Amino acid sequence: MVIEFAQRFQNASANVWLRRWTLAGSGSIRGDSVSLRLDRSSWKPGTAPLRFTLRVDASRIEGEALDGRERFLLRASRVVD
Repeated sequence: MVIEFAQRFQNASANVWLRRWTLAGSGSIRGDSVSLRLDRSSWKPGTAPLRFTLRVDASRIEGEALDGRERFLLRASRVVD
């Protein structure tokens, strides 16, 4: 999985590439917190978006993803090309 985040002022966008699917989403940034909603209707028609609440520092992202009533903890490290 590859995740690309972009920021323009307080607005955020994200693209997630899975093996067969690409998910796109948008959200907002407040201080070190990022909230995102990823549309997955192309992958799972009729499903609600995935919701992410993340906290970002210089090299890490931590937070949670909500899929309906299921909650997943997330941790990621920054990779620079």
